[in-house]
Amino acid sequence: MLIQSARAKVSRASKHLAALGESLWGFNERKPYRITREDDIDSGECFLIYEPTEPVPPFWPVIVGEILYNLHSALDHAVYELSIPESGIPLQRTAFPIFDDEDAFFKCKRDGDPANKSGLDRIRGLNEPTQAYVASIQPFNARKVNKTALVAVLHEMSNIDKHRTVHICRRNIAVQSYTFFPFVDLRGPVRTLTRNLDERAKLLSWTPANRDQEVDVKTDIVIDIFFDQTSAEVFPGKERVGKALNNLVLGVNSILDEMEARA
Repeated sequence: MLIQSARAKVSRASKHLAALGESLWGFNERKPYRITREDDIDSGECFLIYEPTEPVPPFWPVIVGEILYNLHSALDHAVYELSIPESGIPLQRTAFPIFDDEDAFFKCKRDGDPANKSGLDRIRGLNEPTQAYVASIQPFNARKVNKTALVAVLHEMSNIDKHRTVHICRRNIAVQSYTFFPFVDLRGPVRTLTRNLDERAKLLSWTPANRDQEVDVKTDIVIDIFFDQTSAEVFPGKERVGKALNNLVLGVNSILDEMEARA
């Protein structure tokens, strides 16, 4: 294996992701909420009310940041490691380039050598096939086909965590089921009102045809964690923390495979 250090970084990210999943499982097992019923006397409408009884564990966003750090670092390590056998010596200034600007990536000096801080400068120790592959997955190339490069997502999410703030994790309903005891004749449909569980919220509403009927409602909830709105904008369509991070782990592993295959 040519890129042992890079693979170790991805392995560490995977272990952090597994730990996050185990913590979420334990969070669900504790059922950190209470559910009560409220009735609107005037309209006859009934509601199930969700109230959290404990906060989201504060270390969850920290684990997210450590996963992002290790994945981003794995790409840098891969460039450094693969440059050594090609050039014969460890090189300075190596890194995995992530560029929106195509001209800046390919910028060269007058003598034809890569300009300092250009994308080519950072990967100058790689062989030509590997350099071509790294260039092909840059954000500026993804944008040409109206796509978002995986490395661009990783770069932005990692920068937010490193330089601004942790990625806020909010709780949301992954699965919800409810059962009425006994059977109740309803005037209209049962409505699901919210999936956001960060604060007191109305889960369900229904209107019984007979207001005097005694009804009990059993509901089961499975909680998942989602990125807040700011972070979710970087992950279009992938707001679920576990799913989004798993996609990044798989994506970085795929990039390492491709780089190693060309070395």
